[in-house]
Amino acid sequence: MAQRRIFSWIFSLSLLLALGCSKQPDEIGTNLQPGSELITFHYDTTLVIDAYAVREDSIRTDETSQSLLGSYWDPYFGITRASIYTQLRLSSSGHSFGTNPVVDSVVLSLAYNGAYGDSSALQTITVYELADTLGFDEDYYSNSVIPHEASVLASKTFIARPYDSVLVDTVKKAPHFTVKITDQAFMDKIINADPANLVDNSAFTKYIKGILIDAGPAAAPNLGSVMFISTESTLTHMMVYYHNDADTLSFQLDINGYCARFNHYDHNDYLEADPLLRQQIIDKNYALGADRLYLQAMGGIRTDIRFDPEVISGLRNKGYAINEARLVVTDLDKTSKYDPPAKIVLVQVDTADAISYLEDQYEGDTYFGGSYLNNGTYSFRISHYVQSLINGSIDPTTHLTFYATSSAVRGNRLIFCGANPGDPSLSGSRLQVQILFSKAP
Repeated sequence: MAQRRIFSWIFSLSLLLALGCSKQPDEIGTNLQPGSELITFHYDTTLVIDAYAVREDSIRTDETSQSLLGSYWDPYFGITRASIYTQLRLSSSGHSFGTNPVVDSVVLSLAYNGAYGDSSALQTITVYELADTLGFDEDYYSNSVIPHEASVLASKTFIARPYDSVLVDTVKKAPHFTVKITDQAFMDKIINADPANLVDNSAFTKYIKGILIDAGPAAAPNLGSVMFISTESTLTHMMVYYHNDADTLSFQLDINGYCARFNHYDHNDYLEADPLLRQQIIDKNYALGADRLYLQAMGGIRTDIRFDPEVISGLRNKGYAINEARLVVTDLDKTSKYDPPAKIVLVQVDTADAISYLEDQYEGDTYFGGSYLNNGTYSFRISHYVQSLINGSIDPTTHLTFYATSSAVRGNRLIFCGANPGDPSLSGSRLQVQILFSKAP
């Protein structure tokens, strides 16, 4: 009993001492450190940024996860067109069309995987036979071109319905559309192929080199869309319907992951683009980047960012240590029908145009950032990068570049605020680096 009373007395005394302590946790110990030696923290958003939009040269578009087809007219970016070059492959080697084969029809079928833009507007596509071969091991880019024959194999003007199922012989099929081939010479070329040309795909792709599915330009601003075409779907193919002396049959020519194929993207030299955009990327009036900047997928537009070397040198001389640095991008066109990228890419580029990841990115996506947020911004942590600039471990002539993510297979674009907008109401939306730094005495 005596031991219990002693323990209770000690506990009560400890509690009284604790409650009697008036210092806050962050004040404890400060009386032991002279004021001249305290580390001070500062917040700053005035790091000088030089940023401007640049027209992309091209991007690789061969054998992508999906193909883009169609055209839309963005009121800021102008007309964009997406066309497909692809092989046709035998669904089975050594096929025979039988005795006295006659072609009844040939139908191109393309499966939807979604769309970007206004899919309720009319689209026109035209199909041609290629005059030169495609190679699966070749690299093809968004500006690559393969010559095609003059004859039109088919043409169709229609309204895309990328989310509506299709009734085929009373059976609902996934969203797709069909184009009937009308060139008799091409159809006869298939049905009358010498058996040597049907022995395998190596022979067949030399005989029928492939097709171009070309998109006509959108008719007016705010109209049109880019359709996402699935090459993994069984609904993407060309079907040959025919009869011979014995039966009425069909034979499928595949368009799939084994086909050499690529997308060609055309932005029409931005002739229909907003004059301010055109002046910045075509006339290279980079001073306009202070107000407005741009990103566009499909090999369109990127934005380059540079930090003022003198400012970096000043931070170095002052002995600042970077605790956190965030690069913040603000969308200026949040209500547009043309969605911004779900994510944007930030990379480091040296004087030889070699691209590398930032050290910060190796911390993972959750740390690094780059996703579109609910408040209409993107945010990147670039603390290691800024500290390395200050330390001199990164060449100050390197710069950062923004790209739209999945640029080869998506149509998204972004208009965002520059680093020094002339409109005072946009000062809170400007491209900025938010820095928390500390300075040792």
